[in-house]
Amino acid sequence: MSCYFDSLSHFFHVKSGILRQEICNYLEANAPIIDDMETAALLDVLDKDYIKKMRRDETWAGGIEISATCNIWGISVVVYSHHAKPIVFQPLNKKPRDVINLLWTGNHYQPLEIRN
Repeated sequence: MSCYFDSLSHFFHVKSGILRQEICNYLEANAPIIDDMETAALLDVLDKDYIKKMRRDETWAGGIEISATCNIWGISVVVYSHHAKPIVFQPLNKKPRDVINLLWTGNHYQPLEIRN
């Protein structure tokens, strides 16, 4: 299973495979992924078989899936790294109702609990 979906599972308390399929279904529905761009337009440039590949357990997730996560659940995802400033992903056209934090090590996502 991909570490991104496993990390989401930590926050959503849903099996990572179910989260992967929900995100793939969102992408397959040609839903908006980023401002003024629907999924089909983006994947036409990247890979027409992208969603089919993403449905496989061994396929790693990235920015497209993080953006879809934000849009589906109306949350922000902040990705921290030891090598760069945090990257904040926001849902389209709505104020996020929650924030989840992830650590990106360069080849692995893991949930990050930030205490105030």
